[in-house]
Amino acid sequence: MAEFPLSAAAARALAKPVNGKGGHQTLLRRLQKQTADGVLTVAPSDMEKMLRYMLSYGAGGFQQRLAAATGRKAPRTTKKR
Repeated sequence: MAEFPLSAAAARALAKPVNGKGGHQTLLRRLQKQTADGVLTVAPSDMEKMLRYMLSYGAGGFQQRLAAATGRKAPRTTKKR
């Protein structure tokens, strides 16, 4: 398990309501449940998903929220089709 202390901004980004169904939404809901006392605890399988979602699907709202939760900046690339 990896632990990420969250800044106030990262905690707000991660805590935003999640709408819809799908891989990104499911992961964000799970990460919200794994946050306690300003620390995000992430299983290795979820870490792999976070990295894949941040790096493989272009820039967007979900990528920005995942990056904020880990104290990183999401890449500014677009998805290749």
